[in-house]
Amino acid sequence: MAASHSGHSVLAILIATGPAGVLPCRMPRLRYDLRTVLLETAEKGVPVMLPPTLAAVYYDPGLGEKIDLTPQIAVFGVGGDLGMWENSLLQYDGLTGWGPGPITGGLPAQFSGGPAVVPAVPAPNRLDVFGVQWNGGAPPAPGGAIYHNVLESGQWAGWQSLGIAVLNPDGEDESFLYPPAAVSWGPNRLDVFGVSDGGNPSVGLGPMYHNWWDGADGSLQFQTTWQSLGGFFSSGPAVVSWEPHRLDVFGVGADNAMHHFWWDGTLPPPHQWVASSLGGSFSSSPPAVVSRGQNMLDVFAVWEDGTMRYKGWYSNPRTPGWSNWQSLGGALQGAPAAVSWGPNRLDVFGVSANNLSMYHNSWDGGVDNSTGDLIFQEKWDLLEPAGGGSGNLSFQFSSTPTAVSWGEGLLAVFGIGYDTTGSVATGAMYNQFDQSGQGWTGWTSMPGSYYPAP
Repeated sequence: MAASHSGHSVLAILIATGPAGVLPCRMPRLRYDLRTVLLETAEKGVPVMLPPTLAAVYYDPGLGEKIDLTPQIAVFGVGGDLGMWENSLLQYDGLTGWGPGPITGGLPAQFSGGPAVVPAVPAPNRLDVFGVQWNGGAPPAPGGAIYHNVLESGQWAGWQSLGIAVLNPDGEDESFLYPPAAVSWGPNRLDVFGVSDGGNPSVGLGPMYHNWWDGADGSLQFQTTWQSLGGFFSSGPAVVSWEPHRLDVFGVGADNAMHHFWWDGTLPPPHQWVASSLGGSFSSSPPAVVSRGQNMLDVFAVWEDGTMRYKGWYSNPRTPGWSNWQSLGGALQGAPAAVSWGPNRLDVFGVSANNLSMYHNSWDGGVDNSTGDLIFQEKWDLLEPAGGGSGNLSFQFSSTPTAVSWGEGLLAVFGIGYDTTGSVATGAMYNQFDQSGQGWTGWTSMPGSYYPAP
């Protein structure tokens, strides 16, 4: 996997400093949606930083009997050097620890967006990682091509360019602007989605594009051109698959409504994408979507007023089709993270707009008989430090969350935070675990350093 697998010590340090002139010590104010970032940058003439994003997965890397993985969790993100980094929880010869290391192998060495990670479905012991190339401009730089790397049996194959959205010799090229989303609906199949800059990166709006790899037909490469799904989006995509040959993609449009594309390869040809608007009035941050089972979809997104909203697609006879948008309350910013470890369980996480702390809400199977709404917790839980406390943390979160579940009652959530008490503004990755209802462990700092604080 990474360099951390080469010996008994699984701890390493990430480099916090980026290219000269790219990551200044004093960071401008942090904003949580890219369109606002671009518009404010153009207006003020100074960079307004977009927070980093993370992706967490549970998988079996297949590295042999010497490594006992219970569980194996890997978290991916763009580091302070703008390289793509992996941080894995390993148990090696009885020693446990987080082992960060760079994902290397050819160009690009630096990224402006990502990651998207697909675990172990195309083939056993495999991970696929996607990110948007950094084009060399001052942050928040317009992106470039989407790149792909694959981990098999502990070795990274090297970065492969999937190209930009549109290469137009007679007009403006369309580069990818937002972090991509990717999924696998079966063996030897990968689908990746991205939103372009529409040929005008300063506006922050563009169409949705799709690319895929289908190893079942003998192909060794992704498609040479991206398929346009159309639309005009102000957020990155979110994608899920609840059965083979089925894809559901979501994003916030220029009208601030949630838009949905779906594709079903089991229907008669020509297997076209179907688009629809789900309405709403959302911030320009991507949604989170999960599926609890066949023909079930759960969508979370932050409304313009900062409340978390939920919408579900159900196949049961009592409430078929899409539910209404349901408010879960809160005062949040940025993209949420959501996971499900069973047909009657949902967990959602978000960062507070008031104190930049992490909050959690959940659904445990209850349904309001009069409205059909799911009964979530009335109040959001503050994920406090170990031992509880007043919630006056010594760090605040500068990233949107990511979460993973590897079984019933088993949850982990991750975020990048920065120390609010020290004189040096550096970021660190933090995690919390909740195992089989024993309660949250409290935030634990993982090795490595990331973006400076805003």
